[in-house]
Amino acid sequence: MLYTSDEISKIHMLAQHADLNNVLLAFELINGRGMTNELVDDIYWIYNRLIWADENQLAKKVIRLFKTYWTKQFSDFPEFNEHVLYLDAPIEAHATLLNLDFQLLCQRIYAQFPTPNQDFIIRFLFKYGSPDIQKEMLPLLKSREHTGRFLLNLGGLNLKSIPEIILQEKQVQILKIWGNDLKTLPDFWDHFRFLEVLNIAENNLAELPPSFTTLQRLQRLYAQNNQFNVSPLLQQIKQLGRLNYLTITNPKDTLSNYTYAEHELLKEIEELVNHEKIHASQKEQNIFLALWMNKDTALQQLSIIDLFEALSNHNKLIQQRAKEKILNWKGAVFKGQIPSNASIAILGFVSFATRNRITKLERQGIKFTTELTSNTTHIVLGDQPEVSQLLEEKPFVFMTESDLDQDLILRY
Repeated sequence: MLYTSDEISKIHMLAQHADLNNVLLAFELINGRGMTNELVDDIYWIYNRLIWADENQLAKKVIRLFKTYWTKQFSDFPEFNEHVLYLDAPIEAHATLLNLDFQLLCQRIYAQFPTPNQDFIIRFLFKYGSPDIQKEMLPLLKSREHTGRFLLNLGGLNLKSIPEIILQEKQVQILKIWGNDLKTLPDFWDHFRFLEVLNIAENNLAELPPSFTTLQRLQRLYAQNNQFNVSPLLQQIKQLGRLNYLTITNPKDTLSNYTYAEHELLKEIEELVNHEKIHASQKEQNIFLALWMNKDTALQQLSIIDLFEALSNHNKLIQQRAKEKILNWKGAVFKGQIPSNASIAILGFVSFATRNRITKLERQGIKFTTELTSNTTHIVLGDQPEVSQLLEEKPFVFMTESDLDQDLILRY
């Protein structure tokens, strides 16, 4: 053994001393006696202290010493690259490669930079530092977003749990805790009564805590790439009164733990939230699901009158699909020619050309009316048709204006 435990302790103290002369003394002791595994943390720290002090020639001596050690100890690793000693953005990867003591490194960095202005240092100190260091770093992870709202960003830290110290900054409107390794969330969300945006995506969450439903100002929720139990999750989301944007389904190219049926349920709730239908009536939700998302189960809950009402929906796609469903209602599809005993109701506004066709067909003995009667057999759908309760009495054959042209071609 090159060093006694007492000598190792003294080198540790010298290496982290505020006086650079003591740091240099630590290096000279190591340089004279040789490197050991216990001193890698000290060499890493000494090197960076020299870089910050612009002592570049001495820093090169540290590099030469460490390169010799690296070659002997890590013969299976790639050729030594001096950048591995820099305290820079890939700090975590370098520290892992060098097998550094993360807590010791945090203590030394915090002693040197009690109020760091570089994001990678702030995030490293919050992730691996003691509770006291986390407390000091937390306000530095908070910023004011371009909209003026306060943002607390704990995303991408691979945290196993969310420290309760974040309650210190509960007056935030945007909270990002995406990209961690969270299996559960603390049950303290009733403290975040100002929260408007929450990103919990890319974790391993199976459920949300009971207090989650107290987030009554929450407007946007990002929750994709988790492992939720679907049914209780949907019930909680429905209780968030102001939620108007939700991402919860995994991207198509991402492996999912959900069954097909669960994925479809998640997609439904996502679309209902994003189109502001989550708090609509059941009929309005069914119209949306049936005509926007082509859900057969929702279509089965609709009546022909519901579909006629959907023709006035502000959404053009829903209007179009409602008309398609009506024209094929219960299989009563126009076959190409109008029977001579037909009685046709024109519902809604039709074009001048259609009125000319009606005149020609009336000469053939076919009856036309502008409203439903007990004798009506066929219905031509115009624009903005009125809804009549008679629609549900029998299976009419529904037609388009162009269907009248088709019949005229067959007759003449």
